[in-house]
Amino acid sequence: MHPVLVDLGGFTISTFGIMMVAGFLAAWALLTLEFARKGLPTGDAQTAVLIAALGGVVGARLYYLADHSEELASDFAGTITSRGGLTWYGGFFLATLLLALFLRARRIPLLRGLDCMAPPLALGYAIGRVGCYLVGDDYGGPASLPWAVAFPEGAPPIVTAVHPTQVYETLSAVLVFGVLWRLRTLPAPEGATAFLCLVLVGLERLLIEFLRVNPPVALGLTQAQMISLAVVLLGSAGLAAVSAGWRRRRAAPITA
Repeated sequence: MHPVLVDLGGFTISTFGIMMVAGFLAAWALLTLEFARKGLPTGDAQTAVLIAALGGVVGARLYYLADHSEELASDFAGTITSRGGLTWYGGFFLATLLLALFLRARRIPLLRGLDCMAPPLALGYAIGRVGCYLVGDDYGGPASLPWAVAFPEGAPPIVTAVHPTQVYETLSAVLVFGVLWRLRTLPAPEGATAFLCLVLVGLERLLIEFLRVNPPVALGLTQAQMISLAVVLLGSAGLAAVSAGWRRRRAAPITA
C-alpha cells in the first residue's frame, strides 16, 4: 500500500488522486483522437473530459452521502471528509447526464459522441482502480489465495487477507477497453460501442460484487448489483435497438 505519495507537513498528495488525474489525462488523449477520427471538434474533447471529471467526482460524492445518510446525521464532519467517500455509479450517472447535455448543446450526434467516449471511459476506470488498490479502498472479502492482500492502512483498515478486487476490476476494465477499442473500427451502427460498454461494465461490476462484502438488499443481490443488472439490461436493449435499425437500413432497397 502507498496511500500517500507526497507528505509535506500538512500538505499531502494521495496516490488515489494521482491515479484519478492520470485516468482523466489518458481519457482526454484517447477522446481527442476519437473526435478527430470521427470528424468532431477536437477542442470539445478537453471540455468533455473536464465535465466528466466534475460530474464524476460530484456525483460519486453525492451518491455516497445519500447512501450513508445515517452516518452523515451522526457524524457530519467525519462523513464529509471520509477518505472512502466516492461511489462509482453516482459519478457515472451524473457525468453521463452532463455529457449528454453537452453533446446536445454542441450539436454533436448523441450516439456518435457517446461511442467516442466509451473506450476512454473504460481505460480511465482501469487506471482509477489502481488508485483504489494503492490506498486500500474497495477491496473484497476474505481469501486464502496466493495473491490475497491485507490493507492495514486501508479505508477501512483490515489485517485479514482479502480479494484484491481493485486489481480484478483493473484487469477487467483493460479487457473491456480492448474490446471497445477494436469495435470502434468495425462496421457497426452508431451507439453500438456505447451500449456494449454499458453491458460489459455492468456485467463486470455485477460479478465482482460476489467477491465483496456489501450486504444484499433484494433477491440476494447488493445495491450495486441491482444497479449493474439495470445497466446491463439498458445496454442490451439499446444494442438490440440500434442493431435492428442498422440491419433494416442495410437491407432496404436503393432507389434511384
